[in-house]
This record gives sequence, C-alpha cells and structure tokens, in this order.
Amino acid sequence: MSAPISTLKILTTISLTAASKWGSVKNGANVGVNDGVNDGVNDGVKLNDTQKKILNLLMADKNITRQELSEKIGMSIRTIERNIAVLKEKGLVKRIGSDKAGYWQLPICNFFS
Repeated sequence: MSAPISTLKILTTISLTAASKWGSVKNGANVGVNDGVNDGVNDGVKLNDTQKKILNLLMADKNITRQELSEKIGMSIRTIERNIAVLKEKGLVKRIGSDKAGYWQLPICNFFS
C-alpha cells in the first residue's frame, strides 16, 4: 500500500528543509555542513555613516551631549540615541556617570593611546 500524496509532499518538504538546514550529502561528501561557521570572523565591526560620525565626535569631545550630537550631525535626538545603543551593544561606547555630569568612554581609544 502506498502513502497518500499529501503525506509524500510533507515528507519531501521535511527532507528538503532538513537537507538545507543541516547540509546534504552529494557524492559521499558533506555539503553545507560548515556553511556559516566562519561567517563574520574576519568581517570586523560594521558601522553605518551615522555611527561613524558619532564615534568621531565622541573621540573629539568625550563630554559632548546627545543634543549637541544631534545638532552637529543633523539628525533627531532619537536617531542619535538608537545609534548610540547599537554602539554600546557592540562595546564601542560606554557612558560613565550621569547624563548631565558624565562623559563618554570609548574602549577603542585605549588601543591608540
């Protein structure tokens, strides 16, 4: 007795999905098994133009405010805050102290001093 067509379609879909996710075997070799293992290893940190501008301004003046960044770059404070959050996530910027009396610390500057 053969399986219904709908069951065969489901099994084929599962097999194709598994093959694409975990690699498939062609001519006795594993294809796709190591795909993605080294992706991003040598890519470095990718920054958009706004993030680069923010970093340059922070390196020039560690006491600059978000408002001043906004005015110098010509973008809203909210855009500046979102980009600073990304820079913090990547470990490139850290705020030391309060918003009013604090300053920006850039760990990457420690490599150059």
